[in-house]
Order: sequence, then structure tokens, then C-alpha cells
Amino acid sequence: NKTMLPDRERKRHQSSSSSTLTSLVLFWVASASLSVATSGAEATTADHGTILDPADANPYIRGCLHTKLPSEYRKFRVCNSQDPAELRNIVCREPDFDYLEIRVASGNWASGAALSFLTQIVLSELLGVPSASEASKAGETRNFYDHLGRLDLSKTARSSHIAAASNASLLHPKFGGDCYHVTNTDDEDQYVPCAHFIPEFWGAGGQDTSLLVQAQLLEPPSGLGVLGQESWFVTKFTADEDASVVSYYGLRGDENREKLARLFKRPTTWKEYCEEVSTSNCSVPDDTAQRYPSTSQEEAKMFANGLYAGYFRYTDANNCTKWPTNCTGHVANYPCGWTSGMESNIFHFKMALDPNNGPDGSPSGYTSTQLTEMWHAANATKSNLIMMWWTPEPLYQSYLGTDTEMQHVLMNPYTLECAKAKEQYLEESCDQPLEKRVGPPEASCANPSESLSKLTTGSLYDFLHPEGIPEAAISPAYDVLRRFQISEVQLGQMFDLWESEPTPRDAVCQWAVENLEYLLSMVPSTYPRILQEEPHSTFGYAMIGLGAAASCVTLGTAILVYAFRKKPAIQYAQLDFLYILLSGSFLACIGAILSSVPASDGTCISIIWFVNIGYTLELLPLVVKVAAINRMMEAARHMRRVTLKRETLHTAVAAIAVLMAIYLAVWTRVDPPDVAAEFQMTDSKSEYGEQIVGVSYFCSRGDSNAWSSVAVGWNVLLLITASVLAFQTRNVVSTFNESQTLAFLIYSHMLFVLLRASLLVFQDNFTGTMVDHLRALLISIDQIAACVIYFLPKFIAKDEHEPSRTSFEAPSPPVGFFPKQNAAHRHPGRISGIGNEPHSDSSAMQHGSSSIHYQGGGHTEGPGHSLELNKESPLGTSEEANTAGEQQSNTNSNTTSRSGVLNLCSE
Repeated sequence: NKTMLPDRERKRHQSSSSSTLTSLVLFWVASASLSVATSGAEATTADHGTILDPADANPYIRGCLHTKLPSEYRKFRVCNSQDPAELRNIVCREPDFDYLEIRVASGNWASGAALSFLTQIVLSELLGVPSASEASKAGETRNFYDHLGRLDLSKTARSSHIAAASNASLLHPKFGGDCYHVTNTDDEDQYVPCAHFIPEFWGAGGQDTSLLVQAQLLEPPSGLGVLGQESWFVTKFTADEDASVVSYYGLRGDENREKLARLFKRPTTWKEYCEEVSTSNCSVPDDTAQRYPSTSQEEAKMFANGLYAGYFRYTDANNCTKWPTNCTGHVANYPCGWTSGMESNIFHFKMALDPNNGPDGSPSGYTSTQLTEMWHAANATKSNLIMMWWTPEPLYQSYLGTDTEMQHVLMNPYTLECAKAKEQYLEESCDQPLEKRVGPPEASCANPSESLSKLTTGSLYDFLHPEGIPEAAISPAYDVLRRFQISEVQLGQMFDLWESEPTPRDAVCQWAVENLEYLLSMVPSTYPRILQEEPHSTFGYAMIGLGAAASCVTLGTAILVYAFRKKPAIQYAQLDFLYILLSGSFLACIGAILSSVPASDGTCISIIWFVNIGYTLELLPLVVKVAAINRMMEAARHMRRVTLKRETLHTAVAAIAVLMAIYLAVWTRVDPPDVAAEFQMTDSKSEYGEQIVGVSYFCSRGDSNAWSSVAVGWNVLLLITASVLAFQTRNVVSTFNESQTLAFLIYSHMLFVLLRASLLVFQDNFTGTMVDHLRALLISIDQIAACVIYFLPKFIAKDEHEPSRTSFEAPSPPVGFFPKQNAAHRHPGRISGIGNEPHSDSSAMQHGSSSIHYQGGGHTEGPGHSLELNKESPLGTSEEANTAGEQQSNTNSNTTSRSGVLNLCSE
């Protein structure tokens, strides 16, 4: 029930909604930017000539249903990656869930674009799933929500959509199926077509498609619910005039050459008409053109309603008197890359028709837009036209029942032999030679009727169902796309609207509104869903309180340490080391509090720093101090001099703490802990009818648990080291002997560290927030217990009533034991702290006695040798404490003192 949050989701979670003022400022900035960007667009206002509202260019930019049914669909549609950054949250809303954006491959023909629009409406408005359009060409768009209202229907080949769908699967390991990473460029050389879904696909039974399905780059094609047919079409009034043109029998052979050259004139673009036909260069309006074209798009038009009626003319190629054996009529073919079989039929049946309509007679056809305009021009001028087209399609639908109705031309029947020849030999690409483009004679036949298909990239299910994603957060896109279907009747209704509505977007949106109930039938139950953040739990507040209590205990302990700083128990434990320990404990308490507050990226990273630095500063001084005591006593037993500097001990603590900080910095840089979410389905619904999914946030451990495991292992290592060292100090003089207290403290720490390690191992058995709260519980109790176990005995220990003066007898050290040194240290049988003025004790020197001096804390004498310690230095030594002489066991030594016995003897 846990999942990671993407960057945008974390930002949305951590930041509050923008204020109304901010939104207004962003709106005007976006509007100004849009005005500049669309200064040359056709959609302009009458007064200013610029677009002040994105809806002026595209009225459905905020959503089709929101625009048409604002009372029922008050929310904007969700944003997609093709929305400009300055318009996000102004014309769209961020998705509630981290759903993968579905990239829909939009065909560059009417029905392909219409079904792509419809898919986006279903995903972005009914389900809250981000969806964008894939045109398979850099710089082009067929996005229903395009902020400039563009609809680019270029010559892009249909086959490129197969590449786009297969590319999504190929890019899966690197980008997890997110097409934005490879399509976010306008550089044609770097652009990689990428799509998850093709709503209308022709030729699903082809070899290329089969190979991609076998390679699991595509899912097996599924039916769209529509029967498609690509065919030659001729204007009905032409067929009424000469019925022979509706069959290839009336088109083939030289006997029909003159007829075809006479019937089928060549179409003329608007620019060509003005420059080659018009006597006034279109400066004076006539029955054909009202003016000269004003843009490059207008120059290529075959028809512009009210501006250019179209024009068909005879050219030199139609002149059979001049060219009796190779004169031709005109036939309009598909653009390059679209498979039609037209050129093969013309070549092998010797039809006097010329399909090479590109510059200088190249085999380039027309764009689908030009073909549509051409048919409108034939209707306006009643000129004969024969061309390649398909059904179902808006153009075919719009002329049904008129004298310009699209009449099928019968071709040689489609057979298995023809199908194999087309598959093996026919390569309809403009860069191929003639023999490749036409294939063998067996490839000359009609195109088969086929059930149109929809294609899905092979890894889409895996994209939408990644490992570990909870059911409540699963995207409904896969199920909806599998259910997506449309009948020929429904498609025909849409095509009727295509012709009657002002724009294709208006047609598709109006159809969606009229067929909303049908579209809702595709939506799975419990969708759409909306996130609602769960309130902070009572247990979470309790853990915050416990962490605060632990912090207060730590601060109170620090205050008491300062208040009792002159107590011998505090002095011998070393005041500075105690404060380092307490500072670490306080940092750990802060980490416990942060573990229970609402999670954010900042708190998640802060937790690992506070807890791990805190435990390091808490445990490390104990290890360093006890190790120093052992070192000093070991040196004393072996009659060696040892120098213990306070700076050295502090440096050891600081150095190891810095190493831990470096480890945490690497952890933060390489695999930082971040916010994760856990979801829980509820039975409640929002005011908009959306299923409410409860969400709570917690701190994940990053991609790997190894970092946390190493940190816990470091704590265990410190505790084991401290245990061993504490055991070694069990026979040390009682003033420095903390072995029993340390044993209890280490046992307590070890218990809680093991519980934290167990929590790390079994964290998948708990909710993420519960893991955070339990971690806070363990850390807080651990710190309270540490203060009670280690500091309470020091506070309640009885003070010595007067300075301690403990003496014991010990044999004099061997002659010559002491090395040469200054005069103050050459007295036989006496060792004093270097850096401290030795106490003058003539009687002790006369008797060769040994004395131990605690400056400000007591004086101990005895025969044999002396050890002088400064209670303000670490471990009760001076800044440079020198110890020498191995004490021998002497149970009958008459060791006496007014305040106690200092036993430095060792067996």
C-alpha cells in the first residue's frame, strides 16, 4: 500500500495551493506570452488582433466537458507534458495520482485525429489520467488541448506510428515508459517517436506488425469495431457521364488513353492559379479566387471556402494530339509512405493516368488535407476527379446522397497470391525505384476490406502496474484502452458533425457530449479517483509528545549536570564529555520528533542526519573515554609513561563524527530518503462523484535499505566496542570505574538498536506512517532510559565531606627507572604531572615515599612512588598526565585515608 512520489507530486504535497493573486498574475503573464507566440495565428480578436485568453485559440483548452457542461464538470482537465509551464494550473490541474502520461499516436487523417481527440477526452477528463498526442514528427502536434489550437496533418507515414508504439517498449528499462524523455525536442535528428496507444491502425495483419508482436514490442492488435476499406473513388457525376470509369476495365489499355486524358484535368493550387492562370495575379477578384494567398499554408491550398473555389486545367501532359502515345489524365494518390497499391495497378494495367504528382514528376502524392480540398474543389467546379481514399471517413460521409458522392472504382479482386506479392515485393516509398514501387504483376489488385484495429505498446501493462504499487494507486488507463471501441454508425455521426461544426475539435467534443453515457460505460468502477490526505493520527501526536518529552529530559539532564558540575562523580566523568554525550542525545530526540511530524523531503533527510549524528556523538565519547582509562591503567601496570592530551581525545571524537557526516552526505547525494505515499480505498465519494482514496505520507529509506543497515550496524559496533572496554575497566580504581553503569547503559542501547534493526527488516508488515511512529517511539524511550541509567546515579551519589587523602605503601621503583628530566622530576620514587608544579613534600622525598595528588580533589601518599592527576583533565588526569610504576598487590599495606581508599593495585 506504499508507493514513491514523483518530483511533481512531492512539490505539490509540500507546497500549498497558489493564492488567487498569484493565479491572476500567472494568468496575465501566460496571456501575454501566448499573445506573442500567436501573433501570426489565424485565431485573432477583431479589436486587437492578438489572443488575450488561451481559449480564443482553443476553446477546449480547459477541457471539452468543462466547456460544454460547466455545471456538471466544474474541474479543469488534468495537465499533460505538452502544456506550457506558464499555463499549468491556469488552464488545467495537476493530476491527483502519479499516473503515467499516456501518449496517443494520432493519425494524420481525419478519423485518426478524431479518435485520438476522443481518447484524450476520456483519459484526461473522465479518468484524470494525463494524455498527450504523438504526431511522430518533431514540431508537429495533433493535441486536442493544444494552446494554439493547431492540427497538423502532414505527410507523415502511417508506418511511423508502429515505430512510435514499439519505441515505448524499447525505452522501458531506461525511462519507465515515459515518452516525454525522448520527445521533448524540436530537433528532427534527435526526435524519437514514442506512443503507448494507436486508436486507429490500418494493416494490422502485415508482416511488420506480426514481427513486432512476436518480439513483444506490441500487444496483439484488437478490434476497434469498424470495417475499413481503401479504394479508388471517382466523382458520381463523372460515373453518371461515363459508367466505364467505375471499373478498371474501363481504365486500362491504350484504348482508354484519350478518354482519361480528356476527363481528368489536373488540379491547381491557389498560388499556381494566381501566378499561372489569373490575368491579374489575383489582384482583382474573379469567380475562382478573391485575392492572392497571404500565407505559405494558403499557397498550397486546393480549395478555401469563400476565397478560392479551386481550379482544374488541361496541361501539356493531357494533350493527346501532341503526345498520342503517352498523354495522361490526372489521378490523386496518397502521400509518400502511405500504402495504396495505386501505382502498381496503373503500371501493370497500362492505365493512362499519372500518379506522380510531386515536383518534376517525382512519385510524391498529396497530403490528406490537399486530397480533401481537391474533392471540395471538384464539387465546387463540377470537375471530374479520381483519387485514392478510404472509408469510414468524414469526407466520404459528407457527400453521401449528392451528385459528388464518392463512387467506388472496382479493381482486380484481392487474392492470397496478390497478398503475398504485396508483402514480399511491394515497397511503396518515394525513394525507391519504379520496379520496387510497382512490384510484380501479381501485386496488382484491390485493397482488402479489413477490421480496423487499435494497437498498444507491448509493455503498457507493466508500465501501469509496476512492482509494489498499491491497488488504490493503479492507473485505469490500460483497462479503458482495452475497452475503447466505436461502431461505424457512431463514427458516421462524428463525421457528420465534422462537416457541420466549425472545427474538428468542435465536432469531436460535441459528439462526446451527445454520447457521454456511452463513454462513461468504458470507465471502470471506482474511477475516477481523488486523493484526500488523511489527518495526522492520535498515535502520531503522542509520539511527537514523547519525542518532546525526551528532549526535555535531555535538556533537564544537561542543566543538572551544570548545576552539579563540582560533584566528584561529575568531575571524574569529565564535564565536556558529558555535554558531548547529551548533545548527541538531544539530536536523536529531534530526529524522533521529525519522524512523527508530517513527512516532507526536508524532514526525511533531516531525520537520518539528526539520528545518526546524534547516536554517534552519544556513544563515541563513552568509547573514547573508557579506552583512554584502559590505556592509562595498562601503562601504569607496565611502568610506562603515557601522555593523555585533552585535545587528542576531542580530536578522536570529532574525526569519527566527521566520517559519519561524510557517509551521510554521500547517502543524501546518491540515494536520499524521500517522501512516499500510502493509499487506502474508502467507500466515500467527493461532491463530483469521485471515489475518495485516503493518502498519508511517510519517509522512505530510498532505493536501498543498505544505507540504513550500515547506519544501524555502526551503532551496534560502537556498543560492542564500549561493552568490551567497559569490561576491561572492571578492576580500575572506583573513582574511574563505570563498568557497571556502562553495562546497563549499553544493554539498554543494544536492546533499542536491535528493535530498530528488526523494524527495518519487518517494515513491509506495517504501514509507512506506523514505521515512522514506531521508530520515534524507540528513539525517544532509548534517550530517556540513557539519561536515567547513566546520569541519575551521578546526581544521587554521596559527596565526599572533605578532600580525599589516601595513602598506601608501595615499594620504591628500581634504581635508574626514571629517565633524565628536569630538576623538578628527578626525585627518586616520585612521578608528578607534567605541566603542573609538583607539590613539595620533604618527608615523602626523604622516605622515598610515593604520593598521588588530585589537585583540588585530595592528596594520597605512600612509600615508593607517586602519581599526580588533575581532576579537570580527561579521566582525572592533567592536561599531560604521566603515569608510571606498576603497583603490586599488597593487602597488608595500611592504606588509609580520611575519605576513602584509592586502589591502583593490580593483580
